[in-house]
Amino acid sequence: MLSLTSVVVLSLGLHALGLTPPSNLPTVALGAFNASGSAIINSPDIDQAWNMLLNFSDYANWNPFVRQQTILNEWLLPAADQTPKENDKFLIVCQIPPLAAPVNASTPSNALNTRITYENLTDIIPAKHQVSWTTDFAPDWLIHSVRWSTVFDGLFGGAVGLIGDDLNKSFQAQADAMKAVMEGTYYN
Repeated sequence: MLSLTSVVVLSLGLHALGLTPPSNLPTVALGAFNASGSAIINSPDIDQAWNMLLNFSDYANWNPFVRQQTILNEWLLPAADQTPKENDKFLIVCQIPPLAAPVNASTPSNALNTRITYENLTDIIPAKHQVSWTTDFAPDWLIHSVRWSTVFDGLFGGAVGLIGDDLNKSFQAQADAMKAVMEGTYYN
């Protein structure tokens, strides 16, 4: 059994408290809002789950929350190599609330629920199956988010803020979709 956990913390330059996620993630500061989702994945293949998490180009084929995640070059255009590396800049196009699953690359987005952010890939830790990124489009004092994702033996989850319950639903939809793909029950 595998666990995949994401934690995104959004801080708006307000007080930061300590948060210890219920996983193998590092301690992160609590922001003005936190959201999360998780799913137990009945699969013994941690490497398949890790590769799925890092295969940004394939997100549109299964992820009802993050519809596009594109690594950018120094001119903020799509990079030729879409393999994630630390300090990469990338664009995220997501749906909050998420689309109804299952989805594929042809599933139309809801324009009213589309959100776009620019992010910086801060950490890739293969030995711990952890990856993190932060917002990269505004000064930290205005808005700052940190997202950690991990796969470990035993959950997928997520945490970020300002849009409340819809964001929680989005992280849960991503967790549920990854679980279904890994268990072979996802049909689109």
